[in-house]
Amino acid sequence: MGIFSKIKNGISSKANAALDKAVDPEKELAMAIMELEEGRKKALAELVTYKATAKNLDNDLEKYKAKAAEWEKRAMLAVRAGDDEAAKTALREKKAAEAEYAKIERDKHEAASYAIQLNKSRKEFETKLQMLKLRKGTLATQIAAARSAGGDAFGNDSSVW
Repeated sequence: MGIFSKIKNGISSKANAALDKAVDPEKELAMAIMELEEGRKKALAELVTYKATAKNLDNDLEKYKAKAAEWEKRAMLAVRAGDDEAAKTALREKKAAEAEYAKIERDKHEAASYAIQLNKSRKEFETKLQMLKLRKGTLATQIAAARSAGGDAFGNDSSVW
């Protein structure tokens, strides 16, 4: 091995050691935990929003179901009274209420599907967060031990010669 190779390896090793000291893995882990906690909070807030939306959609479904029934009742009364024009109008309104009911039902299924997906994501966040919190102490201890032994964060000796 030539002198230039030794110098290159020495400089590289010292640069890596300086980088390891500059980038504090414990702080990086704390930042990652904080980011995951923020993501978890956002997912939970969005999940709550979608559950509230689903509840509102349930209420809307009931409302349009009742509207359709009411218009059907009016159409029947109009037919009995011999008022064909009122019966046609009532049937058009019933059809419009049923169409809105179908649209809201699709929206509700979509929201429920998304809420399930959000809940799954929230659980994944929880798992990752717990794993990272458990590993934080272990990794910090390993890094401290490696540095106190004269190596870098990965246990490599950083001496030039």
